[in-house]
Amino acid sequence: MLSPSSASNDTDENKFPSNLGDYSEEQGERFHQDIRVMEERYQRRWNRHMMADYCWSLQRDCPQQKHRRKSYKKRFS
Repeated sequence: MLSPSSASNDTDENKFPSNLGDYSEEQGERFHQDIRVMEERYQRRWNRHMMADYCWSLQRDCPQQKHRRKSYKKRFS
């Protein structure tokens, strides 16, 4: 059993950075746009596959991230 002094040191406030919940209006707007597209794709049926697809789309939208495999897909920018 934890003593009261050690239990107070292990609070959630100490585990997370203070700016964890901060986000800009632009990020919030993008989230809502992305969710709107996902709802249309899944015909307004929410399920775990929709959320998994959204999470993978966020990971794919990170161009500065290094990948192990090289993509040979030609992109026109």
